[in-house]
Amino acid sequence: MNRKMVVLAVVLAAVLVGGVVLATVRGKAMTGLTSILPTIKQQQVAIVKDASNKDTSAFSPNPVQIQPGTTVVWSNNDNTPHTITSGMGLNDTNKGKAFDSGPIAIGKTYSHKFDVAGTYDYFCTLHPTMVGTVSVK
Repeated sequence: MNRKMVVLAVVLAAVLVGGVVLATVRGKAMTGLTSILPTIKQQQVAIVKDASNKDTSAFSPNPVQIQPGTTVVWSNNDNTPHTITSGMGLNDTNKGKAFDSGPIAIGKTYSHKFDVAGTYDYFCTLHPTMVGTVSVK
């Protein structure tokens, strides 16, 4: 009977020690995992109500200043579709080459990640007076 108690005590001690070791290893693994995951950088820009009747105030904030690797997310809060098209207007021969959302429906978003430093002008092809700038530094 004494021997059974000793064996039971040893087994329980082994289970407890194993549980503590496993919990410690898992905790360190999770800490290490979160430290290697990239930080997602985003900048929100609103297409404001009645934006098609505005110019530089059609987007808020405008201009936008961000770091390389940041994703800009434009949200269409207006009551009509809009585009986010790189360039300085309909006659710009480079329009849409860097990015072009196509029509963004009411309540929808468009995202673009800016990896390279520079100044990026954009406008709405449906309402060309709506203009904005993203400055990546």
